[in-house]
Amino acid sequence: MTLSGEYITLRARCHCEAYELTAILPSSSFPLTAFCCHCTSCRHNLGTLAFTCVEWPDAEIDLSKLRRYVFSPNVDIFSCQTCSSQLFCLGSTTGNKPHVLTGAIQNTEKGLLRYGEHIFVGDAVDGGCSMWLRRDVDGRVLKRSVARTGTSEELPFAWPEAKARDASEDRASPEFTPLWCRCKGVNLLLKSGSDVTWDLGEKPPRYIDPRNKKYVTHIDACNSCRTITGSDLVYWAFAGVDHLYDPSRGNRLFSTITDLEEAVDRGDKRIGTLQRYNSSPGVNRYSCAFCAATIFYTQQDLPQQVDIAVGVLDHPSGPRAEGLLSWAYNEIHWISDTRGGWRESLCMAALDGIKEWRSNLLQEE
Repeated sequence: MTLSGEYITLRARCHCEAYELTAILPSSSFPLTAFCCHCTSCRHNLGTLAFTCVEWPDAEIDLSKLRRYVFSPNVDIFSCQTCSSQLFCLGSTTGNKPHVLTGAIQNTEKGLLRYGEHIFVGDAVDGGCSMWLRRDVDGRVLKRSVARTGTSEELPFAWPEAKARDASEDRASPEFTPLWCRCKGVNLLLKSGSDVTWDLGEKPPRYIDPRNKKYVTHIDACNSCRTITGSDLVYWAFAGVDHLYDPSRGNRLFSTITDLEEAVDRGDKRIGTLQRYNSSPGVNRYSCAFCAATIFYTQQDLPQQVDIAVGVLDHPSGPRAEGLLSWAYNEIHWISDTRGGWRESLCMAALDGIKEWRSNLLQEE
């Protein structure tokens, strides 16, 4: 741990910087310990694979200017009304004390924050991202509970490796996977890439793994993505925008990302509560206007591709959706954004965790 000075400033803000909060704490208060929730509801509310938060030091924080979503009778979630950055949660679940989502915390001092226990991992039938976050930055094994800690079974370190397998050579399946946010305001279907073809001598689309026609997927630590989702590690699957379907009619919705943009702007009822935020030139980020879940990301220079937040997929194999997605497990993209701060150690621990998990998986085969 390399905290400097007698006091440290804890800073949290949204992507558009309309909302920023700070708290000054003595260095002895750190590292703060966050908990990670892997329940189905949390994943679909953020669009990522875990909901990670830590208690905010100021219990009197004013959240009235933020968009409030009643997540459950026990907790509300607060986000920016402009950029949809997920910021805070508050309710009996948090002991009626405000908790900040760790992705909103600025990447300042090393040793500022570490992950603690994992809860509701039982909802993640394939283990989700808990498979590479089983140890903290010092290598200590973290508790993973089936449901709430203290009231449910603790999962063994190997769970669920005994029944796992490397699915990289399997063909993409099933044909359609539901895609929805927590409030179901956005409720679509993603068709698998099994029907994607390309001419002999041509390269396959950049979003397709030619071995199995699964959608290429990567782990991202960039400042923009983690700020908006509220998650330190963000998971994107790349797909053809023409593979988004209307579940009620079973028909294709878009041909290009321009079609998607125009549908949102005119309030097309088929896409429900989907809204867009122009986060930088040529880039749109799509989220639910009600629960603020991150759904899509598009770039103007990739008119046929839509990046899909993996957490909103409802695949039968589990949160990682390995029957549909081809993961790049060997790297974390934009890890350079974490250098020099507390997230750097988190990313290094995650990469080590992936290596350990994959090594054990291959040995079992």
